[in-house]
Amino acid sequence: MKREIIILAIGSIFLFMGFNLYSQKKSKDNCKYIQNTTDEFSKKRVVTTEGKIVFDEKVIKGWGVSDILSNSYRLIFNVYGCNFNGINALKFDYAAYNAPSGFIDSFYQIDLLLEDGDVISFNQDGSSEYLIKPDWEHNWKIYTVKDDAKWTKLNTIPLKKVRVYQTNKMQRTMEIKEKNKKIIMEIINCIDILEIPKPELLSNNNETKNNQLGNSNVRYPLYFPIDSSTQKIDYKGLITVENRNKSQLFQGAKEWFAKIFSSYSYNNGLTSGSFNAGITYQDTTTGKIIGTGIIDVRIKNTDGSEISGGIVSYGVTIMVKDKRYKYEITGFSHKGYRSTGIHDLGLIEDWILNDNQGMIQSYWNQVNDKILQLISSLNVSMNQDSNDGKW
Repeated sequence: MKREIIILAIGSIFLFMGFNLYSQKKSKDNCKYIQNTTDEFSKKRVVTTEGKIVFDEKVIKGWGVSDILSNSYRLIFNVYGCNFNGINALKFDYAAYNAPSGFIDSFYQIDLLLEDGDVISFNQDGSSEYLIKPDWEHNWKIYTVKDDAKWTKLNTIPLKKVRVYQTNKMQRTMEIKEKNKKIIMEIINCIDILEIPKPELLSNNNETKNNQLGNSNVRYPLYFPIDSSTQKIDYKGLITVENRNKSQLFQGAKEWFAKIFSSYSYNNGLTSGSFNAGITYQDTTTGKIIGTGIIDVRIKNTDGSEISGGIVSYGVTIMVKDKRYKYEITGFSHKGYRSTGIHDLGLIEDWILNDNQGMIQSYWNQVNDKILQLISSLNVSMNQDSNDGKW
């Protein structure tokens, strides 16, 4: 009898092990990818899983039979797993079918409420990309997840609710059904099972270098100055001016702002607004001036003509003392034109080299050229010879 029990127990163990092996294999087989490629030249690998629906709800506009049959719309929230040469990311696709015009708008933040009560926020600068098709409105954005703890938590705790923050100041909260609560966990698993190694930092002696604050698969041109603490593109300078005191330099900086910067209005066919370029803060006591600038980046057509590729905004800080001043130019962020298919790229550190490599590289060059011209004009306006000196 004991022997039969032992044999039965051993058989159960093997059966359980076999089931586990089958389950693991099944988990891998359930992972489908719409992209899993490595570029032959750069050796960069890009992976995107097939999207999965986290929320799908039909909303009835009226109460009659005809309303139910023909006057309803669907609200859908899809999630994709991504990896850009070792950097994990999630793509959120927020869409509506047959909805009233303007029912959804581009979004700038996604909050995920997990079953344990924790909230994971995705709010990198820049709005989502926007696409209109017959009966459909789509908004999507890719958020990099460089924090391993955040990635692991999303792969461990089921999802409870999703909140979308739209650029038209509306918020929409979606309660996730039980069957969909582990979808993000499944998507992250499909990225993790590939075991893609994280990228190594490139030496500054190379022709290009990585920026770890943004998408580390992107190798930025070496001409971009990177702040060692913030890892942001940051132009800084310290200038000595022997023949000018603090008051003169402060006035010179104000006149430079007034001459160089102006407000910029836009209307892309779907949204409109303005950017108030120029001084946003000034203090004569501390000698500090803060302002905002705009770069109109251009796209060249095959016939030689040009169109606007959107604008890149940035911040300028100038501080003055007797006989010297310093400047800092940073915080570059792109806003596109949705009606022409030129989407918001957001922070320059988060730009992804994909099918638009030529366009992004052109933007990089234009930004750098413009900022160098800007610095040159500042130095001329402040009436000085460039020197290094102690601040």
